[in-house]
Amino acid sequence: MTDSSDMQRFLEQEKLCRFKSFDYEDAWNIGVMIRTKAASLHAPIALEIFAYGKPVFLCLLPGAQQDNLVWVKRKRNTVLRTGHSSLYMGLFYKEHGIPMDQQTHIEQGKYCDHGGGFPLTFENGNVFGAVTISGLPAIDDHDMVFQGLVQYQHLKTA
Repeated sequence: MTDSSDMQRFLEQEKLCRFKSFDYEDAWNIGVMIRTKAASLHAPIALEIFAYGKPVFLCLLPGAQQDNLVWVKRKRNTVLRTGHSSLYMGLFYKEHGIPMDQQTHIEQGKYCDHGGGFPLTFENGNVFGAVTISGLPAIDDHDMVFQGLVQYQHLKTA
């Protein structure tokens, strides 16, 4: 499904989605944009925006389950621990021969490397949060977050 070129693409996506500034209004607007898109597709997702050490946007769409909130938290923890998308980290660990769920130094109930967690990063590279979705296949969770961030940045700079 994926290879080294995908890993590079995901790193480029992270660089593309950096912020000069970010506040609660940005979180709300991004959350509403992604939620609107997901609702139009009848996507049964949980969506969280976590910034500055706390959740600042959270919603579940019809069909989302309690387990989706657990997956959101685990994906977010991975992003905050590594500074990279949870999908990228899955590929990274696979490429290095030991999947994340077999890493002895990582508490498995707190982290996972499935797509859907994406870092919120300032232009200087400092990660200050994450946007996370759970409920779709891993690549679709990832793509929905990435597309939402790109769409918001285009609107903000227009």
